[in-house]
Amino acid sequence: PGKRFALPHSRILMHQGSAGIGGTAIDIEIQAENLEHTKNVMMRLIAEHTGQPVERIERD
Repeated sequence: PGKRFALPHSRILMHQGSAGIGGTAIDIEIQAENLEHTKNVMMRLIAEHTGQPVERIERD
């Protein structure tokens, strides 16, 4: 369980990960792979903690 608290009328917002990507083509490819990995890990964690399937997290 997380350690965040919210009042009943609060809204919890999540946004897509972002990164300042730059450098050579190889650098950009590596950074893109790392960002994709982070996105997949986050989707699995969110699915695990919310009880929703990963497919729904990805779609939403």
